[in-house]
Amino acid sequence: MAYRDLILNNFWLKGFSAVLATLIWLALRQSDQPNDPRPQHPLLGRSKELLVSRAVSVLKSPTEQRLFRVDPAQVTVTLGGEANMLNQVNPEDVHVYVNVGALKDPQGALKVEVHVPPRIAVYAISPAHVDVRPIVTNP
Repeated sequence: MAYRDLILNNFWLKGFSAVLATLIWLALRQSDQPNDPRPQHPLLGRSKELLVSRAVSVLKSPTEQRLFRVDPAQVTVTLGGEANMLNQVNPEDVHVYVNVGALKDPQGALKVEVHVPPRIAVYAISPAHVDVRPIVTNP
């Protein structure tokens, strides 16, 4: 059998098999990668981390007159980045809040949002959701 016949005999079946084998190989190769969202520097290794505990603020519209209770009142934010940038971070520069301004009935579990200085990453927020309830006052 000639080399030409080895390639051209059942050509589409062989081509489909090669594509399928490549896709399976790529999927298995991807599953072997570590599932860590933290970036890794080629020379320095993983970036440094900093834990900051902050009180949760309530961001509301100017027309909203009610007061809100947040439970838990504090969250821990894990920040990451280069060591020299993390050393310059003032905990007061990390703003943690829940936004109730656009909600018609602002209560229940709401997602905590964090604003940090540039070149600083938020790796984790613990807890990621807080319970928000309006405070009922008797006149």
